[in-house]
Amino acid sequence: MFGNDIGSQAFVAPATAAFTKLGGTIAINQPITLGASSYRTEVQAMLATHPDVILTEALGSAGTYLKEVKTQNGGQMIPFIGTSATIDPTWFKQVSDAIGVDNITKFYGGVDLGYSFSGPAYDEFLTNLNAAASQFADAPKYKQRGSTLHLYDGIIMSALAMVATNSADRTVYNPKIIDIANGVSGAQIVNTYKDGVAALKAGKSIRFEGAAGENNFDQYNNSQSGYILVTYDKDGNEVKVGQLTPQQTATLIAAGG
Repeated sequence: MFGNDIGSQAFVAPATAAFTKLGGTIAINQPITLGASSYRTEVQAMLATHPDVILTEALGSAGTYLKEVKTQNGGQMIPFIGTSATIDPTWFKQVSDAIGVDNITKFYGGVDLGYSFSGPAYDEFLTNLNAAASQFADAPKYKQRGSTLHLYDGIIMSALAMVATNSADRTVYNPKIIDIANGVSGAQIVNTYKDGVAALKAGKSIRFEGAAGENNFDQYNNSQSGYILVTYDKDGNEVKVGQLTPQQTATLIAAGG
């Protein structure tokens, strides 16, 4: 059950291919229209297939959908597993308001990026994040959310690629991101945008090791860091319950094709 937006739907095909190749069966695939006031018909169709678990990303609409699941399923929830985007204070509040905190702690599982949340670049990120609290009170709650780090680093690497190519044209700077992320021979390690700009202005090649650590992009522009498996506690904090190393994840990718 994924939203019909581009970001959510990007997960569906690869997840379906890997899951089925590894022996799983997809009972029903529902791209739902985000923001609808009711998902009564969609939930009815889903329950008719008797799934064991719901795989999901439907930001802003998960609470509405899952509340309908609870209503139509005699007050009982079905286990649900969310992408890293569901590890979010706003998502937690919306869903806990809809189905109750106890149902989240019992039935929810999530997959987050396996970062260490440490190092000089992470310290810089944390300083900037806490400084943003004056404008966005919930900002500090995102200090250990993997997706936040990966987006933060992506923005910085894109900006450094623009500086390196002296261009804001994506067709010009986009290829440079790989060099800055993976590094080239003799590249200087930098951990902040400021240090990266200084090194580029000095005529040096750079490798950016950001808040999420180093990147190693492959031919498909994926950088594999491994994953952690998480749940929520009653206060909406992420609780780690398992881990997939980069090597284990690579094995799954190979098995899934």
